[in-house]
Amino acid sequence: MNADAMMIDRLLDEVLPGRAEEAADALSRQLRESSDPATEQALRMLLLRSARIARSRGRPAVADELIRLAMKDASWLVTPDALEACESLDIPVHVTVREGPPIDAAIAAQLDELSLPTGPDLETKYRFTALTRLNDALLVTLAPTTWTSASKFHAAIERNPALASKLTDGTWITPMPFGDTLLPGIAVVHAIILTADRHVIAAQRSREMSYSPLHWSVSFEEQLNDKDVGQVEDAFTAAARRGFKEEFGADVRAYAVQPLAAVMQMDLLNLGLVMLLLPSMTAEEIRDSWRSAAKDRWEAEDLRGLRLDSLDAGMTSLGQLHPTSKLRFLALQRWLNTQ
Repeated sequence: MNADAMMIDRLLDEVLPGRAEEAADALSRQLRESSDPATEQALRMLLLRSARIARSRGRPAVADELIRLAMKDASWLVTPDALEACESLDIPVHVTVREGPPIDAAIAAQLDELSLPTGPDLETKYRFTALTRLNDALLVTLAPTTWTSASKFHAAIERNPALASKLTDGTWITPMPFGDTLLPGIAVVHAIILTADRHVIAAQRSREMSYSPLHWSVSFEEQLNDKDVGQVEDAFTAAARRGFKEEFGADVRAYAVQPLAAVMQMDLLNLGLVMLLLPSMTAEEIRDSWRSAAKDRWEAEDLRGLRLDSLDAGMTSLGQLHPTSKLRFLALQRWLNTQ
């Protein structure tokens, strides 16, 4: 471990109990002096992680300060509940699927000691084992996994945000792609739909959903499964198209799906890609299709079209948002500014 990493570990340990304003100031200096945006973003991830732990321990003021530090002058997208995991995506996604490597052994041992209900394994899921942004492509490597493995980890970390926060030597875990530690999880698409009449679709997730029930999503989420692997398009585009068909009853062409960002959702420590869908349908046509033709209509309680020119206000009016909705909104704004 290098000297900077050791200092960051010590500062996080000091600031988390709320003992030292000096530690918070030093963390702020570490951000300013980071050698590159990826290193800076790794520290912002640790700050958001620490904020969740602080809030779970009844220290909201410490949590708010850590979030403020994490979001201040960020080069990549950061919100209180999610952050970008690599530089913005305006490049193709190339996906490779292979077995292994396994998740971190210490984390696997912690999970083995827990007994949590997860539900059955109905289909093959996938987890990230590598994510590398090159100049001309995002390279993603996935390994097969199961619903029970990922959902057990997610349930455990929601119940105790400090779970899997440190290695056995006391150093803070920096999960891939910010570091080398491989976590359980499910590769997922966080989709945002921009309609032909310049609305963004917002869907209130069903009360029956395992994750974020009754929260408003902008616009939907879809876990990758074996139907998405081996298609002509990359697996994330395939999952976005399949999700649009199943949840809204309509089709979108592969060329109308655009990757915007890689994102880590902080409550679950789960990686996914933000994908923009540009169907040739109006908001009302999508709403009608959802009502009449969607196989999985039950996954949404309600559907709204938010005007693009007042999207910020429209999202504020919704109430509780899915943890990555704000980041999707920011990624869409950034993309629109380049068009």
